[in-house]
Amino acid sequence: MLKNKALRTAVINISVTLLSMFLFFGVVSALVLKMNINNRHFNLISLIVCLMCSTAISFSTVLSYRERGLVIGSLSGVPMIIILLIVSLVFKGGFNYFVIITVFAIFLCGALCGILAVNKKSKKRKIKIKR
Repeated sequence: MLKNKALRTAVINISVTLLSMFLFFGVVSALVLKMNINNRHFNLISLIVCLMCSTAISFSTVLSYRERGLVIGSLSGVPMIIILLIVSLVFKGGFNYFVIITVFAIFLCGALCGILAVNKKSKKRKIKIKR
C-alpha cells in the first residue's frame, strides 16, 4: 500500500524537478539564441533535455516508493507531458510528430528509470560480526 509520506515525497520530487526543468530549458534556450542554432537542432536539444528531466523525475519518485517501478516511473512524467502539450498548443498551434515522439520517449524513459530505481541496491551494507 502506498503511504502518505511517500506520496508527499513524490509530489515534492516532481515539483522540484519540474522547476529545475524550466530553469534548464531557460539556460539551454539562452545558449541556443546566442549561438544561432538551427531549429532542427533545437528540437533535438529539447528532446535531450526532456529525457534528462524525465530520468530525474522518475528515478527520484520511484526511490521514495521502492515498488511498482514501471507504472510509477512512467506516470511520474505526466506533469511534464501536460506542460509540453500546453506549450505545443500555445506556441505551435497544435501537435506535430516531434511532440508525439517526445511524449512516447518520456514515457519510455520514465518506465526504464523506474525499473532501474526499484532494482537499485542500497549503499548501506550490513556488517556481520563473527563471534
